[in-house]
Amino acid sequence: MQYRSDRRVPPRLVEDLSAQYSAAISAELIRRPDIALTAIVHSLALSVFPGLGAAETCLKLNAGNAYLNRIIGDPESCKALAVVEQERERISSQMPCNTQALWSWLLSRSCDELLGLLAFIAASAVDAVQRKPDQPDLPRLVHARALAAALQLDPGNWFQPTAANYFGRIKRSQILDAIDEVNGSHAPALDKLKKPELAARAEQLVAGKSWLPEPLRSVVNGTTCAEAAE
Repeated sequence: MQYRSDRRVPPRLVEDLSAQYSAAISAELIRRPDIALTAIVHSLALSVFPGLGAAETCLKLNAGNAYLNRIIGDPESCKALAVVEQERERISSQMPCNTQALWSWLLSRSCDELLGLLAFIAASAVDAVQRKPDQPDLPRLVHARALAAALQLDPGNWFQPTAANYFGRIKRSQILDAIDEVNGSHAPALDKLKKPELAARAEQLVAGKSWLPEPLRSVVNGTTCAEAAE
């Protein structure tokens, strides 16, 4: 039996998944100081040269990314956040302990070291979260997809759907849809399982199949981070 359920992902889950997408961009950006430099110059140029027209990028240069911990349902399991936090700790261990010494410390860094620090600053500023009122064509989200494309981001390297982070948070019919999409169909016995058991079984059935929830899959296709849930 093929299910054709309401495929809209709950707004809170869209927010969670797009926060993990944002963290994945950050983790990749740390490794690419060249693109980080481009992203920062692009963001600042839009504010310095008004003739370019009003536009919003996904870099919030006056804010860090700590808020992602509050958006992602299980931040401890987010691989991308772990990479960002590890790099934060590494850099913090090398920096001076007070702001007065920071300028002198920066002047003594090599160009490569400064580019690495710049990449982390850009990574910390990424905001690709699709919140409930946001439409997929919001300029900030459009820029996030462009940045992800430049990084050749594959969200599958950073997110694997589990019962805890995805299947347990959607409808039964959507769980079965996912299983059908991966395997072509599902065993009738799955229809009789309680939702927690079905979510756990779905995690097993999609493992290693490169399957992603639609909000992340559409990023791979370069179209939209998620269909806005109503």
